[in-house]
Amino acid sequence: MSGKIFTLKEFNVKVDFEPKWFKIHPAIDVVNGKAYVGTFLPCEVGKTPKNPDDFEEKPEKEYDEQFFFVTSDREIIYAHPPRGEEFLTRYSLKLQCHPYKPKYPSWNPQYIARYLKGETVEPKLVFNEILTVFNSFMEFEKPEYASLYTIYTVATYFHQLFDTFPELFITGVKRVGKTKLLLLFKFMCFNGVKSSSISEPSIFRFTDTYRPTILMDETDKISTTKENEKRVLLLARYKRGDEAFRVEGETVRIPTGFDLYGPLIIANIQGLDDILQDRSIPAVLPRSVNPKILDAYPKYSDPKWAEIRHKCFILFLTFYDEVKRLSEGSEGSDDCEGEKGVAVLQ
Repeated sequence: MSGKIFTLKEFNVKVDFEPKWFKIHPAIDVVNGKAYVGTFLPCEVGKTPKNPDDFEEKPEKEYDEQFFFVTSDREIIYAHPPRGEEFLTRYSLKLQCHPYKPKYPSWNPQYIARYLKGETVEPKLVFNEILTVFNSFMEFEKPEYASLYTIYTVATYFHQLFDTFPELFITGVKRVGKTKLLLLFKFMCFNGVKSSSISEPSIFRFTDTYRPTILMDETDKISTTKENEKRVLLLARYKRGDEAFRVEGETVRIPTGFDLYGPLIIANIQGLDDILQDRSIPAVLPRSVNPKILDAYPKYSDPKWAEIRHKCFILFLTFYDEVKRLSEGSEGSDDCEGEKGVAVLQ
């Protein structure tokens, strides 16, 4: 259908009922049947020579980290704003928001190069590797919890393919390893962000731009009246569609919606209120008597975390289409108990 043209003094406006471009989230997304993972890569940036045939000309260069998409077709797309808009247009894409640049990349550039050269992974081997990590550092009330947490870890990379995603609630007395377990999730989940003190604006702004797995430690106060707004935001994380609205801008005040949907893992001693707990998969950690477990503590510098995340990224870029079909065939239950388990138990 052809759009109507509005002729103005300096330009024309034509309505396009069949858009030629699509919005893409800079963190992770699936658009038009193709999967994308956003990441910053180290680059040598220099001005284009005025005369390409003049080899004597040496333009100034600088080293910087620029934003790219890694695709399921094993290619990279330059997407650093605003210069990358030209390349995104070739793929009929536009950034949904400005990309967030983390202090440390989730996906190591050297591992990305391996993927682009054709590296593949076997899902069962990745599962067993993550399962071994949980069993090496933690002792669980039931052995099935290690399998559940392994599936949940991988599922965080696929959470945008689902309309609902369960929250995890971990409790237990002091010194049972709640913080240690959260660290394991942080090191292996998609864009893991761990905090014992995160503000309400940080929750929705960070979620909107980074699609993180939020891990909250010792959150015993979120049921209090003072923390009620934070509680409301956390309640909305398990289901796609809810937004936090704020009025943005200095001169022109514009209502703006921020996405709230995403993985959430909470650990504390006292427990959660009934509604939060109803939307969570709960687990009570026992106090370990195994000296190897007690002495084991995950170190950020351990290279296995980057290796595991790398394999999870490959799983997403390889199996996103299959998981999407499963999700479309499994959801739709009005029962909250059914909703909270559907994403990770397929």
